Amino acid sequence: MSGWRKRTIMEMARETKLPYDFVTGEPLYAEKLEAFAKLVRADEREQIAQWYDTTGHVLMRHEVPDAIRARGQA
Repeated sequence: MSGWRKRTIMEMARETKLPYDFVTGEPLYAEKLEAFAKLVRADEREQIAQWYDTTGHVLMRHEVPDAIRARGQA
């Protein structure tokens, strides 16, 4: 996971006052938070790709959803 994503997840965890490690200051269950964020992003990508599949756009009809889905593979 890139640095900015991890930083954003940790900042949101602190903002919502999730339990944290008193020594490191990092939210507890940080790995699970990152995994949850990854699932959310994958779901969002799929929802956007499905919307594009059904909108009837003729121009690049298959390329755009495929490109959106491929972002999760990078």
